[in-house]
Amino acid sequence: MKFLAAALIAGSVLATPVLAETTGTEEKDLQKSRLDLCVVIQETAGAIMMRRQEGVPMVKVMEIVKDDDILRPLARKAYSMPRYRTPENQAGAVTDFADEVYMDCLDIMEGRN
Repeated sequence: MKFLAAALIAGSVLATPVLAETTGTEEKDLQKSRLDLCVVIQETAGAIMMRRQEGVPMVKVMEIVKDDDILRPLARKAYSMPRYRTPENQAGAVTDFADEVYMDCLDIMEGRN
């Protein structure tokens, strides 16, 4: 999802080590921090899509995320997706959206964007 790449870059979350060389421990810590960030983004994406599936108006969600360079594009993307009627389909939409965002985040963090 191009929107996530742009949001992550705009949000300056792709922090790179200041030092040219890092120890193995520092590199592992940095990688863990990146993965932890992807989990938070994935959970937030799921929550936004859940609001979408519940019928919460987009304007209300946008009021909440208006100052966040990462969440704004996630909300816009979630609201561009269909809203389903059955709880099973709604749950599937939430899971699929959150998983797609998580996969994109991992790709970005691992330099595969």
